[in-house]
Amino acid sequence: MSDPASPETTAYVLIVIGFLMVFAELFVPSFGLLGIGGLALFTWGASQIFSGDTMMIIWAIDGAAILIMLTIGFVLFRARKKPTITGVEGMVGKDAEVIDWAGHEGTVKIQGEFWQAKNLHGTVFRSGETVTVSGNDDLILTVRKD
Repeated sequence: MSDPASPETTAYVLIVIGFLMVFAELFVPSFGLLGIGGLALFTWGASQIFSGDTMMIIWAIDGAAILIMLTIGFVLFRARKKPTITGVEGMVGKDAEVIDWAGHEGTVKIQGEFWQAKNLHGTVFRSGETVTVSGNDDLILTVRKD
């Protein structure tokens, strides 16, 4: 017959699982649930082994970890509200230089890159003119003259 696990062994297992859950938070989109659960398991396991001043240090570590998680969550939440500044969507409203143009379409240079562009109103542009990006259709920019 095997002996049931001692309370100390159980506490160490809880601490290890807590650390693993906090580490898994880095790779799994759990919105902080794994991290909070990991901290809870770590604290629970530590409370079965330690007491007194050592437990105060553990509570301080928990408080610091929660403060860090809340700060990162707040920063990420604010960043989600900001408009896109990269990719095709980030070019809307920016000026571009016409490289060549024929009919309703041509090539423009924006942010150091060459893009195919079109004008929905049929305006003909000359090389070197400045136009404004008003939108996109897949990877073709829509431009207009201001």
